[in-house]
Amino acid sequence: MISNIYVTFGSKDYLSKILAQNVNRDLHLFNSITNNDSFELVDLSNQDTIFKNPINYNVITHSGIDFWNGTISYINVDLDDNQQKIIDAKINNIISNNLLPDGMSSIYSLNIYKKSSKRVILTTWDNDRKVANWYRSKSADDLFEFKDQINTNYFETIYKAI
Repeated sequence: MISNIYVTFGSKDYLSKILAQNVNRDLHLFNSITNNDSFELVDLSNQDTIFKNPINYNVITHSGIDFWNGTISYINVDLDDNQQKIIDAKINNIISNNLLPDGMSSIYSLNIYKKSSKRVILTTWDNDRKVANWYRSKSADDLFEFKDQINTNYFETIYKAI
């Protein structure tokens, strides 16, 4: 099981060079669906990072079968202790009852290293339309009911594999 996921950002050329120089690692290159000039490289090797300026995500929970060749979605939220307990319970309910939405291959609950109030929900999908449909669904609204609260910093982003 993956315990850490490392991510870095840069130009397509720069990230492609890192990818080519590290063929022994489980690296995946993605492009933002909203900004054609925004690229990220994801390291799933479960080894120490090779990136100079990584974002280090610690895996809290995971369910499903990963599909890293499609679309990935990040939902970033700043949560207080009570909100973390609520979202953990909701994610555990999804996992324990095998309730992944249509098109979602897997779900990760992550913390950003040394920032315990920041929770990231990373999901893998077979296509970006299903992600967009889920964002507008009751199931997503139920999971992130607190996203409109004034003290919650909530951000969504979607990337497509290249």
